Amino acid sequence: MSNTSENIAHLSAEKLALLSRRLKQKRGAKGPTAIPKRDDAQATRAPLSFAQQRLWFIEQLEPGIALYNIPSATRVTGPLDVAWLQAALNEVIRRHEVLRTRFTAIDGQPVQIIDPFRDLEVPLVDLSVLPPPECESFIKHFGTAETLRPFDLERGPLLRVTLLRLDRADHVLLFTMHHIISDAWSIGLLVTEVGTVYSAFLANQFSPLSELQIQYADYAAWQREWLSGPVLDQQLRYWREQLEGAPAELALPADRRRPVSPTHRGARADFKLDPELTTALRELSQSEGVTLFMTLLAGWALLLGRHAGVNEATVGSPIAGRSKPELEELIGFFVNTLALRVKWENNWTVAELLSAVKEVCLGAYSHQEMPFEKLVEELQPERSLSRTPLFQVAFILQNAPARSLTLPGLELHAIETESAASIFDLTLTMAENEDDIVGALVYAVDLFEHTTVARITQRFEMLLRSMTAGPNSRLCDLPLLTEAERDQVLYEWNETAAPFATKQCVHQLFEAQADRTPDALALVFGKQALTYRELNQRANQLARYLQESGVGPEVLVGLLMDRSTELVVSVLAILKAGGAYLPLDPYYPTPRMQQMLTGSAVRILLTQSHLAERLPVDEVLLVKVDAEQAEIARHSEENLSSQTSPGNAAYVIYTSGSTGQPNGIVVQHRSVVNLWSALRDAIAAYRDGRPLRVGLNGSLAFDTSVKQIIQLLSGHTLQVLPEEVRTDGQAMLAYLRQQRIEVLDCTPSQLNILRDAGLLDAADEAAPVHLLVGGEPISEALWQSLAGAEKTTFYNVYGPTECTVDATACAIRLCDSANIGRPLNNVRVYILDNDLQPVPAGVAGEIHIGGEGLARGYLDRPELTAAKFRPDPFATEAGARLYQTGDLARFLPDGRIEFLGRADDQVKLRGYRIELTDIELALAKHPSVREAVVLAREDVPGDKRLAAYVVPHPVFAPTFEGRQRYRLPNELAVVHLNKNEADFLYAEVFERHAYLRHGITLREGDCVFDVGANIGLFTLFASQHVAREGLRFRAESVRVRSAPP
Repeated sequence: MSNTSENIAHLSAEKLALLSRRLKQKRGAKGPTAIPKRDDAQATRAPLSFAQQRLWFIEQLEPGIALYNIPSATRVTGPLDVAWLQAALNEVIRRHEVLRTRFTAIDGQPVQIIDPFRDLEVPLVDLSVLPPPECESFIKHFGTAETLRPFDLERGPLLRVTLLRLDRADHVLLFTMHHIISDAWSIGLLVTEVGTVYSAFLANQFSPLSELQIQYADYAAWQREWLSGPVLDQQLRYWREQLEGAPAELALPADRRRPVSPTHRGARADFKLDPELTTALRELSQSEGVTLFMTLLAGWALLLGRHAGVNEATVGSPIAGRSKPELEELIGFFVNTLALRVKWENNWTVAELLSAVKEVCLGAYSHQEMPFEKLVEELQPERSLSRTPLFQVAFILQNAPARSLTLPGLELHAIETESAASIFDLTLTMAENEDDIVGALVYAVDLFEHTTVARITQRFEMLLRSMTAGPNSRLCDLPLLTEAERDQVLYEWNETAAPFATKQCVHQLFEAQADRTPDALALVFGKQALTYRELNQRANQLARYLQESGVGPEVLVGLLMDRSTELVVSVLAILKAGGAYLPLDPYYPTPRMQQMLTGSAVRILLTQSHLAERLPVDEVLLVKVDAEQAEIARHSEENLSSQTSPGNAAYVIYTSGSTGQPNGIVVQHRSVVNLWSALRDAIAAYRDGRPLRVGLNGSLAFDTSVKQIIQLLSGHTLQVLPEEVRTDGQAMLAYLRQQRIEVLDCTPSQLNILRDAGLLDAADEAAPVHLLVGGEPISEALWQSLAGAEKTTFYNVYGPTECTVDATACAIRLCDSANIGRPLNNVRVYILDNDLQPVPAGVAGEIHIGGEGLARGYLDRPELTAAKFRPDPFATEAGARLYQTGDLARFLPDGRIEFLGRADDQVKLRGYRIELTDIELALAKHPSVREAVVLAREDVPGDKRLAAYVVPHPVFAPTFEGRQRYRLPNELAVVHLNKNEADFLYAEVFERHAYLRHGITLREGDCVFDVGANIGLFTLFASQHVAREGLRFRAESVRVRSAPP
């Protein structure tokens, strides 16, 4: 590296920006022209700068907001001359017009009014009568109160100074300024000038400070004139290219949902980088030719991306905005915010990331003249009431001049002021000392707990250490977890090993139970009832009949039956014969059933006479169990000798695949037996050994039926629910009460209709005692109502079909928020990133499941099986696999798992797994449809539906309006159509993106003004409308989102 490169690497961000500009000027590029004084030097009016206008506008909408108050406090020890201090302060106020400026609107336009100079009184609060502990407490609370006390922008002044006297030689000096006239640089400048003038006055001398060449108002007028035409175009061109395609939101995992209207309440977590790490960061920066700011920004952006599961992060970073020498001695609001978009690939090295960050920073410094407010107005990014535009996180490396207030004969110490506000989700502020680097992470209390933010700072430090270990390290190899955290998420929270019957099959365990309790009631449907002996005997007879037809290990037998005792008998018979059953729901469309039979190459189908005609298949042997009952009954009732092993297939269930190509999932006996054993430990009702009445609610075509049928292995009574009561809340609840069902399994959708029918009635003694809910997520509102149920214990169970029904379980009563609990016995659950590395607790990742519950794979789809069932890199046993679920989740601090949704467009609706893209493609095939989009919506809590929005083709619009039927796969039908393209544009583009997503409902007759970022136009409109109509403008009724400073 050349000496020049080494020197550049040590430049601060500000000096890098200055160097870049001067190099451009040498190449003939036009820089900002000199700032002239206003034509009338005594003028009392001036336009607002772009930054000032935004803060003024926010004040009109949220009067009295203290979010933009800037506090400063200094402890003064020694003999302080209060009179000379006040005189010095007033001299500085006379010198800087901005300190005696207020803001109002004239003819609909905001202007700054510069008042004539008059002395500012400095209140003296005497605390000398208070004991020292009370005095210190008062200082803290008084300082906080001052920070929270709002300014009146129209009346002024916008600077407050208070002096607290602890005793004759001990004072605290408090400054509070509104951000509209100040910034961090200005605070330092103010205290320095006060000190300089105080020293002169104390020595009976005049102020040594020369008069200012220009005032802030001159800058504001110049900025608006200069930043237009070619200059604006050139600046805007760079930022448009830089931010094109950037995500509107960095979706960091938070402890609480983002509120529609943020409170801006903030708190902070402090940390420190030790001397060893500080030295390593400086050395890394020097070796890679970047600044320390760039290195820290690279680590911060990478950490944010790893937490959000993305490969980019746009970070806001303030820059002094004093690009001209004459601005460096002005007090005012100059700071600008740069949107630094950092992108990377996971296989990049640390050096490549630093190089990319350097390019981003230098480009931004060279185009820093574009005010953030103007940038937002020009780019018109997607706006939300709940977050700032373009970015929601910030990074600051303190580089304002280190100014100190020097007063003769006095010792001065800065008192750290802690603001109770947070503009962004996260703001990382760092400061470089001689031996170390200190940091403070300010966070939005609306979103984060302190423990979460503390962990973020720890991971940031770990990531920085990993970066300094070697610039050639790949980013995906940089760990976020300590060894203790890694062991916790991979092993401690997966300590689920438990014994189970590894050498027995499902039917053998049933036979053992029948031997123990032959006369106990096993199966009930309507008026039909079978004891364990009778059920076992009938299953044995049918099993022998099936063996004669060629059923044995790995032979797949189709099963198409209505709900009945024969249905359960047939399941057991197929297993006893050695085969595996493939359930077909009679309510499925015939083409779907034919597709499943053809795809699985089934040669034998058990059915009932009235259903046989549904499937006109020539190559399949039909066994009509009702018509052939006499022949079946001639076979022996004794148990069969079975050649089946625990590794043989027990059943094949096709994923719901309502619109696409379904896949058959092959599950072996061993996995089913483990599920039975695991549920006995997880569900309290099953642990005490008492026989229970268990409802068979789910369709046999859904794997939820498996965990109900296997309760026959424990001696429980299986009660088959009639089809006609399953969709009627009142009828189903009456049936459950009448039959005294004690354990039921259902989806949240079905549970909602039961709740509406009175399931949670505290006086209901006949309601089910234990209810397992699964198949789709439980809403937070439903969760809370279930948690407070007095008579029924609810469990949330989760698991894809590929992992044998359930992989996790949670007793809802024991948890204060929705989650899917912990892994069942002999199940391992990992939450991994895109590189299959474990993510920290609280960070979103994809669920991967291992252990005994895994299915064998997909029927005759080896390539899909290999893609979804991967080797388990964390297991100790050979051949262990992981199933990649496609579900997103995160670990909670205690090891429970919070389900976050899908990583793709798949949704679960009433137990069905549905690919939305497939429906969109089907709709788009209709000649009347130009475009289509399908969403899963839940406009009414608990009533989730698929909504298809279509834009009709103009040529075929009459056909479209005439409700011509769409040819959707599997005889799905369109229930509602939106009226026309205008409705689509309004409801889908406007409502979905701007209002419904944030819980805002538009009522009939509401008038909405969507003003975007054009504050000036809105202000002019509101002012003129009020003046013309004589109406009172209720600013509090208009909702906007404030932009960053």
